[in-house]
Amino acid sequence: MIYFLGLGTNLGNKEKNLKLAIKKLSAILKILKRSNIYESKPMGPQNQPDFLNMVIKVETNLEPLKFLAIIKNIEKEMGRKKTEKWEARVIDVDILIFKEKEEYVEINLGHKLEIPHPGILEREFVLKPLEEIAPGLLKKMYKKSFDEILKNAVYTVKNRKYKL
Repeated sequence: MIYFLGLGTNLGNKEKNLKLAIKKLSAILKILKRSNIYESKPMGPQNQPDFLNMVIKVETNLEPLKFLAIIKNIEKEMGRKKTEKWEARVIDVDILIFKEKEEYVEINLGHKLEIPHPGILEREFVLKPLEEIAPGLLKKMYKKSFDEILKNAVYTVKNRKYKL
C-alpha cells in the first residue's frame, strides 16, 4: 500500500524534528520519495513560529487505521501535546492520500480519519511538495490542472524551499 504523508513542524529545531520523524517512520515502512521543505505561515493563530512542511511517499502493509495509530504514537514520542486546533506543534504527520492495488482509496470515518485529507486543496504547503514528488497525481485525482488547483489554495508558502 502506498501513502502520501504531510509532515509539519514549528517548534524547537524544526529541521531536526522532520529528520527524526522520517527516521522513526523509516523504521516501520519504506520511504520511496521525499519533497523539499517548504516554509509557511501558521494556519491558525499567527503568534507562533512559521512552519516547515514536506511530503513523503511511503510503502507499508499497514491498514489505514492501524497506520494512523502508529503515526499518532510517533507524534507523542516526539513530544507532541494535545492542543487546540492549529496550535504550535513539535511534529504533525497527516495521511494525505492512500493507494491500494493501483487505486486511490477514499475513506471517511468522520473526525477519526478522512482520506484524501480534507485540507489538501486549500494548502499550498501540501500541494507544492505533493506535485513535486508525484507530478500529475493531483490532476488525475481532481480533474483540474495543477495551476487551477493552486490558485484556489488559501494557505500559501513563503518563497523559500530547500532540501533536508
